[in-house]
Formats: sequence, structure tokens, C-alpha cells
Amino acid sequence: MNKPLVAILMSTYNGEKYLVEQINSILKQSYDNFHLFIRDDASTDSTPKILKQFENDSKVTICFSQHNLGYKNSFLHLLRLVTSYEKKFDFYSFSDQDDFWSNDKIKMGIEKLISCNHQKYVVYFTGLTFVDENLNFLKNKDESKTITTFGGEMVRHSVSGATTILSRPLAELAVKFDEVYKLPGGHDAFIFRLNSAIGGNFIKDSRSFIKFRRHSDNVSSATKGFCYRISCELKTDEQIVYSTAKLIKEKYYNYVTNDNKVLLNQLLKYDTSLFSKVKLIRNKKFRREHVIMNIIFFFRVLMNRV
Repeated sequence: MNKPLVAILMSTYNGEKYLVEQINSILKQSYDNFHLFIRDDASTDSTPKILKQFENDSKVTICFSQHNLGYKNSFLHLLRLVTSYEKKFDFYSFSDQDDFWSNDKIKMGIEKLISCNHQKYVVYFTGLTFVDENLNFLKNKDESKTITTFGGEMVRHSVSGATTILSRPLAELAVKFDEVYKLPGGHDAFIFRLNSAIGGNFIKDSRSFIKFRRHSDNVSSATKGFCYRISCELKTDEQIVYSTAKLIKEKYYNYVTNDNKVLLNQLLKYDTSLFSKVKLIRNKKFRREHVIMNIIFFFRVLMNRV
């Protein structure tokens, strides 16, 4: 049996400090049927110079850009670019610029995906190992109990995109419409919510294959303190969930399962009256595994900030 071909996508921006270490950890993967695509999002430090060191590597393709698209859209642009290639990849994996991968990260993920009989829409994900700037252990984050139903994902998305591997049909569907670039929030959150809405499969792995650095330059809020993250979620008025639901309704409705269409329409009408808000809060299908996530969601509903 031929090994599935994997595209690893990395977006870089002013990542000079840890970039070489991360790229080398990817190139040393025990699973060899992959190609690493890197898009630099108009870095102003020595990142482009560092990337040029890898230009002659047969497993690396680098795209330099003079236009800064931001974290989410840089990844989505790269995903659309690679899915459009004549050479088709079976699976797609995201990489941050400052992590460190175990050498069997891709191998373990592909083994799990193959065991699921090549389901059309599928996302594989794992937990994380938080480390300091020198890769010293801080704590583990286990995602094996994460609720990935459509309602759960709309309450809150928590899985790091750097741990995921997704199927080609899902990757192609995620970047099918230009409107996705206008969404607030992260590329990984959108892909998870889309996959849950259409009844796609999720494969949870309790193991961790990424050392996720905690430092002051991280883009992800996962590196911030607990109280900081809560205050940001309650203060933001981006209405990420509502905007995502609206896009799914407008562009992907034919893909959505009948049960999730009911939840989608309820969510889109939540702000029409106090009764609608209470009804949404009382709907137990909009729940995550942690009480605090649900409480934050309740407050956001009441404050019209979903």
C-alpha cells in the first residue's frame, strides 16, 4: 500500500528566534512522504534570510510575500494554493513557527487516519506539551475529552491547529469560498466548526507530539494566563461564532447535516429576543466539557457577543 502524501503548511512572521529548530524537527520526521510548504507573511526581521537556507531542500517549498495577511489568512492562502496544485496531497497538517515536533508526529497521525478507512471529511488532533523558551517541560494539555460536536465547537474552540491533520476533501472545502478570508478568528477554529457542521469525523489522540513554547511573542492566546483569556473573550465584540455560523449558512448549507441545520438556525436567531437567548442557553447541545467554557458562552449570549 502506498503511503499517503502529506502537505505540511507553515506560516512565518518575524520568527527568527526558533525557526531553524522547528524546521529541522519537521525535516527529521520518521514519516518521509511529506512536503513542507512555508509562506512568509512579509517578515521584517531575518526570517526571510533564514528561510533561504532551506530553499534547496527537495522537501521544502518557500513562498515569500510582500503583503502581510495576518496569521489566519496567511495559512488559508497557503492552504488554497497547495490544494490547487496538480499534484494532490492526501492530508494537510499545520505548523507554527516556534514549536518543536517529535520525530514521529506525522507517522502516528497517519496511522490513526488510515485506521478510519479513509473517511471523506476528517480531522485528527492531539494534545500539547507546554514548554518554556528552552524546551523545558511546563505542563501537558490533554484534548482527548474535548467535545467536538457542532454545538460544542460553537460554544468554544480550544484545539491547537498545530496538532491537526485533515483530509484533502475537507481542506478543499474550507477554502472553496473567498468569504472565508473575511472571517474573524483563527483558521483552525473555522475548519473545526465547518467539519462539525457537516458531520465530519474527529479523531482524538491523547498523546502529545508537539512541544509548544510559551513566550511573550506567541500569537496564540493559549500562551496567556487563564484570567487574561477569560477577560479577552468577554470583552471582544468580533462575534466570531455568529460570523462563522452566518458564513456556513450562506455558503455551506447544503453540506450541513439536518440536525445541525436546526442548531445553526437557532444560533443565528439568538439575538432577536430575550426568549431566544434563554432558549439557546438552555439547549444542552451547546455545551463543552468544562463548566467555565459554558458559563463564558452564556454571558456572551446575554451580552450579544457570540
